[in-house]
Amino acid sequence: MRTAFGFLRRPVTCGIGALAFALVTFSATAALAEGLPELEYKLQNGATLKIYGQINMGVLVYDDGFQTEAYAPIDNDNSSSRIAASYDQDFGDWDVEAVLEAEYPAYSTDNISVQSHSPDWDWNNTYFRRIEVALENEAYGKLWLGQGYMASDYSAEVDLSGTTVIAYSKVQGTAGGQLFRDSSTGAFGPAIRSAFNNYDGLGRNVRIRYDTPKMAGFVASASYGENVLGDNDTALADIALRYDNTFDAFKVSGAIAYAWQENDVVIVDGSASILHEPSGLNFTFAAGSQDNGAKVGQYVYGKLGLLRDYIELGPTALTLDYYHGEDIAAAGSTSRSIGIAGVQTIKEYNTDLYLTYRRYRYDTTTADFEDGDAVLAGARIKF
Repeated sequence: MRTAFGFLRRPVTCGIGALAFALVTFSATAALAEGLPELEYKLQNGATLKIYGQINMGVLVYDDGFQTEAYAPIDNDNSSSRIAASYDQDFGDWDVEAVLEAEYPAYSTDNISVQSHSPDWDWNNTYFRRIEVALENEAYGKLWLGQGYMASDYSAEVDLSGTTVIAYSKVQGTAGGQLFRDSSTGAFGPAIRSAFNNYDGLGRNVRIRYDTPKMAGFVASASYGENVLGDNDTALADIALRYDNTFDAFKVSGAIAYAWQENDVVIVDGSASILHEPSGLNFTFAAGSQDNGAKVGQYVYGKLGLLRDYIELGPTALTLDYYHGEDIAAAGSTSRSIGIAGVQTIKEYNTDLYLTYRRYRYDTTTADFEDGDAVLAGARIKF
């Protein structure tokens, strides 16, 4: 076994060039962001048209136990680059909003590995994140129709730490496309995205969804839909309960969800986060399970963090987290990950600068795999 930072002793194939290219990219993008006007327009009928999104690129260095590779500039799958347009109009007490949002992660931490360095330029319908219309009334709640978030989406990802751009319960986001290597033969095993899962509900699908009005901090949601844009046209249904409130110096958020999809796949998950605002100390917990008939995968996740305004540029967030999963990729398998992360927000430029180190460990009853070490540094710029 290597030491925790054993990859630093190995030659990095394209590290210097990749880092230089990424730094130039970040500097140019930040300069553009400084001068970008707010892309929001008032129309003659009183409606508001807004164009918004984010660019989130970085440098990933990954050591699989046999070789070290660097990838840049690479899209950060924890919070992918995207662009959206929304149309919002009020009709008395009712608000109508239409949203079109898309991403194009051709070269992403989710799909790039030592075996696949080339971008995947093929368009995938799932890159349409949202194509929907929503109708909202403060007294009656909100009704959603179209491609978008199911009720259970983000129920395992409630997190007040300030480092979700790079570290949260979806630990595979940092290097999901990378592959584990057999310790004896060096043969490639499963991808990190297969060995780790936070079972965050049913994601985004074509659905009808209803959210109740907020009552004492609680919002209940239910949705029914189909995975029309993916490979399998399956029926889906879920319910969720969310909570947000502040008690004196403490901010508290949480969610739980139950989800079902065709072929009797059942997901149960939840998460909670608490932030002591004066000190910045925070704690986050998430857990979930999926029963697909053949096996029951399950995990727990915990994070300890500090969120403070150390400098005038914006808040600084530091976190340490741990993930433990059982039977995720296969029955009898164990998935573990520990990570440290730092995020510096620069408010004036709508920018988050981040750096994280994460170790991935995967074991089965029949094979022994090398641990994987990942370092990801980059910037997310919102507009």
